[in-house]
Amino acid sequence: MKSSDSLKALNEFGQVDEERVEEFEDLVADVSDGFPRHVLGPLILTLDDSCEFDEVMFGVIHCIESFPRAAYFEELLAILPLLKKKSPRWCGILHTRIMNSNDNFSDYLELASTPGLSRDAFVEVLREIESDPRFEERCRRAIQRVQGS
Repeated sequence: MKSSDSLKALNEFGQVDEERVEEFEDLVADVSDGFPRHVLGPLILTLDDSCEFDEVMFGVIHCIESFPRAAYFEELLAILPLLKKKSPRWCGILHTRIMNSNDNFSDYLELASTPGLSRDAFVEVLREIESDPRFEERCRRAIQRVQGS
């Protein structure tokens, strides 16, 4: 299947159920083959809080994390308001995974602090994660930095 056909099929896939897990995973692999940047947003938006198969969603995350870091972070920030609304659980998981690496979080925070970028969704996500004691201080400092930019 051509990449554009796979992307269309992935966008129209609907709910992942037990009979279609392999089909979904194959589409994710087809779409991400060669890491074309234009598929990152749609790929991130396949994350679905209502999917009963966490391992399938983590497969999507691992695929997303295989893309170049700058492209991943730029695309995530660009679609963050939509992702936060569509899939708040997986949005939080993506962010805690980024925060678990000092280098990743530093790069992501630098990008999120760019003037002109809408920071509201980013700050909202950090405020939600801040309730976890493991991330409280890191979130607080990041929010101050972004709001001070």
